[in-house]
Amino acid sequence: MIHRFALACATAALLMLRGGGLLAQQPVYLKPPSNLSYEAEYDPQTNRYVVYEKVGNRRVGSPAR
Repeated sequence: MIHRFALACATAALLMLRGGGLLAQQPVYLKPPSNLSYEAEYDPQTNRYVVYEKVGNRRVGSPAR
């Protein structure tokens, strides 16, 4: 019986020997999701705008100042 890990390592080694296999391919560039948006709010205390990234109605990540 061959363990899954050993089989995965052997498969990866074969791909690298065959001209790079998956490692030689270009990375995949995905478009941003359609529900990704940005929201800006003015902060009068700091006299700056704060930009929030949103997915759907939920803010994600840290605000950019």
